[in-house]
Amino acid sequence: MPQQPDPGFDPDPTDENEVCSNDPLKDMDIRATGCGDNASIEGGRHGDTRGPNNNQFHPGIDLLNDVGDPVYAAEGGVVSRVFSQEDGWGYYVIIQTGTLESGDTEWHVYAHLQEENRVNAENEEGGFVSVEAGDVIGYTGTSGNSDDDCSGGPPHLHYEVRQGDRPWTDKNEPDPVNPENHLGTEFSDSMGAAISDSCPSN
Repeated sequence: MPQQPDPGFDPDPTDENEVCSNDPLKDMDIRATGCGDNASIEGGRHGDTRGPNNNQFHPGIDLLNDVGDPVYAAEGGVVSRVFSQEDGWGYYVIIQTGTLESGDTEWHVYAHLQEENRVNAENEEGGFVSVEAGDVIGYTGTSGNSDDDCSGGPPHLHYEVRQGDRPWTDKNEPDPVNPENHLGTEFSDSMGAAISDSCPSN
């Protein structure tokens, strides 16, 4: 029987009680990958490699969160997709910021959510739904591959940011960029805990 990830692994046991600017969670700590004594934040950050052969590029960042805890829009924009994958992201929401015409388009992905109570992709008139930074867009779940033995680890939010100048389609996926450059919180390099337990000053 394979070892299970240590569900008690928390690099920073302090629970923050407010959402900092440009953060999708109240309590911002990087989720560890691996099992037992081998649990570490390697694999949970953007650009890390992982998987059975340690050759799978990780395009986002994994942030510890309890099942049922709210997920907030890190930046305001338009809800472009509310969908699901059986594996991978599970139930997810994508919010688009900027415009293709201006060349500053970004897509913010929030994955491993619960199916229920996600933000709607359309309003009652069939138009786009806009959200502001700090709006609740969903709740943390265990969908997709978020609970796959050692590789998935404890419940978490997978957050990634992609940039491009063309619409996101199956044949045209925007390039992933480091989401840590978009967050308000900075992390330690060793344990992946937030450097400060209070919101950074703007």
